[in-house]
Parts: sequence; C-alpha cells; structure tokens
Amino acid sequence: MVALALVYGPRAGALVGFGAGLAADLVPPADHAIGRFAFVLCLIGYLAGAVRTEAARSAVGSMVVIGLAAVGAALVGAGLAEVLGEAHGVGAVLGLIPTAVLYDVLLAPFVVPAVTALARRIDPDTLTW
Repeated sequence: MVALALVYGPRAGALVGFGAGLAADLVPPADHAIGRFAFVLCLIGYLAGAVRTEAARSAVGSMVVIGLAAVGAALVGAGLAEVLGEAHGVGAVLGLIPTAVLYDVLLAPFVVPAVTALARRIDPDTLTW
C-alpha cells in the first residue's frame, strides 16, 4: 500500500489502503469493529502518498516512510481500539512495533522497486514528477 502511495500519490494510497483495510476487517477471524483497519490504512496510505515527492526519490527515503507508516498504523490502530473499547489496546501493540517495522523495512527494497517498475511499464508518465 505504501509503495503504491509513493508512486501514485495520496488519492491512490487512500483508496488502496481503504480496500486493503476493509478486506482485513472482513476476513475471519476478525475480532474488531468493521472499518477500523479500513480507516487506519486509508489514513496511512494518504499520508504516505502526500510525502511521495520527497521520499520516493531515494531508496533510504522510501524505507523511512515505510518504517514510519508501520509505526503510525500500529499506534493509530491501537488508539482507535482503545477508544472503541476493544480488547486489543495500546499495551498489546507496543511490543509488536519493532517487529512490524523490521519486517516492513526488510521487505521494502524488494517491493518498492517492483511496484515502481510495474508503474513505469503500465504508465510511463507516472514517475515524471
């Protein structure tokens, strides 16, 4: 989602984030309110796309945005769960943040170039900004 947002911008990031989040909300064993992940990933996708002009120009910048998106998604998701009174609160998520960031940053060098190459192949004018 963040790789697509870095390539196509905030609108695409929000749409892909919403779709991915809604799918995560509906797939069993979903034990939370429907729409929570859709909201979180829509917001993170939009924000990642909003910084695309600065961050997508370098590999390190992309990895930083992806790491921050992982932290932001975990914190916003935990905060929203706390507000909604769900069992998974901030305490349960804080231990998962380092693992999520490490996982996302380790996969970024493989996913971002693949998404960028696919975007160039589909629409060569996409990356001219």
